[in-house]
Amino acid sequence: YNNSEFQLTGGTIYGNTIKGFNNRSNLYGGGVCNDADGRFTMSGGMISGHAATAGGVAYGGGVYNKDSDFALSGGTISDNSVSNDGGGIYFAGDGRSWTISGGTITGNRATGDGAGVCICADRESDQMCLQLSGDPMIWENTKDGQQSNLYMYQKYDLKNAMTQGAKVGLSL
Repeated sequence: YNNSEFQLTGGTIYGNTIKGFNNRSNLYGGGVCNDADGRFTMSGGMISGHAATAGGVAYGGGVYNKDSDFALSGGTISDNSVSNDGGGIYFAGDGRSWTISGGTITGNRATGDGAGVCICADRESDQMCLQLSGDPMIWENTKDGQQSNLYMYQKYDLKNAMTQGAKVGLSL
């Protein structure tokens, strides 16, 4: 859990499981929960093998990010699962800075939307918080055996150029 400053430049956060036992259990972030004005920067390392399952709702198998800044420029978020939305990363909250300019998000699973990345934004302006650029790989994440890589509830305007080698599957 982070509500301050967290930088992951190497190493592995691996194999955590959080599980709810009744229909009112709400769970957030199997690997990392970045909340309440936190700043999470990932330039290396791995977040892998986490599971978040709940009788109520579970969001963010690998990373749950709410009302906080997030930047991914390197490293891997893989093989995480969640019983709702955002197998790899789940973004929620007000207009913060969410940047994905590199790194790999792959092999994650969700029973809901966005097995790789899910952006839940109540307002159209919140969707604009995500800035894609560089050479991220958001691919081979699945819901019910089908690709479900980047899911957005509202529209999105790609403002930054991605470089050769970037691969992002998008679902609206």
